[in-house]
Amino acid sequence: MGRVVVRFLAQALIVAAPWIAAHAGVSGLGETNLKVLLSMLGLCIVLGWDVVDLYIPREQLRRFGKDYADKLAKQFEKPAPYPQLGTDVRINIMYVAWFGMRFKWMANYGFVTSSRSYPDVHMCLARWQGAAGQAVALQDTVWVDLRDQSKAELTFAQRWFFGTEFRLWHSQFKRTAHVLAVLSVPIVRAVGTKQNPKPKIVGVINVDAVSAKGLEWLENKETRQQLVTFLGDYGSFLAFLD
Repeated sequence: MGRVVVRFLAQALIVAAPWIAAHAGVSGLGETNLKVLLSMLGLCIVLGWDVVDLYIPREQLRRFGKDYADKLAKQFEKPAPYPQLGTDVRINIMYVAWFGMRFKWMANYGFVTSSRSYPDVHMCLARWQGAAGQAVALQDTVWVDLRDQSKAELTFAQRWFFGTEFRLWHSQFKRTAHVLAVLSVPIVRAVGTKQNPKPKIVGVINVDAVSAKGLEWLENKETRQQLVTFLGDYGSFLAFLD
């Protein structure tokens, strides 16, 4: 309601600017200058309100999404013998952004701890790169064991022409050498009609193993299946927060 009122008043000011200018008689300002000034004022009111009207809900949605992601991460904060965030496993949530060209980090947990910061935090990834890229392309969960990645010797093509299995640039390959395994679960939004919905992949939730303990935990098929179900449930809500 407030938006309608403000827009109406601003547009009324623009329309009435010639009449106001002709009858206002403001000293030091000609009629033409006053009309221009009043029209610009009305336009600024409209634009300013649009910025506020768009920014505030967007910011509230972003904060709500971050709080929701925090609740997801809390589920991984369990005492030993469970794997520990930062030491054994990490979580990151990414949305497909930039007209579907790359991933945008929404939240991450375990990438920065009191004792270290992993080199791949906020690493730029194109939509077609990494386990996340495969999950988006296949529209399905991807599980990969990378324990031998750091030992691999890259060929020239792999180093400079995205020739590795997950099409990583050589610097990206080095920055992720500590990652032993990745479980990438798509964030799926249902689009289309209620009678004929279609899946749209809008992002991924990744769980990385960065220690032998984390790898052993993720290697367990039952654990992975539970994670897929759990992350899929969270993802169904996160799908509408990008």
